Amino acid sequence: MEVEIKEKVNLGIQIKINRIRQGYSLMELSRVSGIPYETIRLIEVGKTKLVPLNKIIIISQSLGVSLEEIIVERKAIAWCIVI
Repeated sequence: MEVEIKEKVNLGIQIKINRIRQGYSLMELSRVSGIPYETIRLIEVGKTKLVPLNKIIIISQSLGVSLEEIIVERKAIAWCIVI
C-alpha cells in the first residue's frame, strides 16, 4: 500500500519537524530506521509523491511519534497584537 502525498498534507515537512525535535540528522534517522538516507531526503524535500505506508510507519516509530503526528496536517495559528 502506498500513500499519495497531496499538497494539503506535507509529509516531508512533518517528518523533518519531528526529526529535528528528536535531534536526529538525516543520517542518524536513516541509521535508526534502516531506510536509505536518500529516500528520507527525497521525502523531506517533496521530490517523491508516492511513499510506501510501511516506510512512513517505520519512520514514525523511529522518531517515537504516532503515525497520526506524521500524516495529519498541523496548522499554526499566529496572533498579532497591534499597538
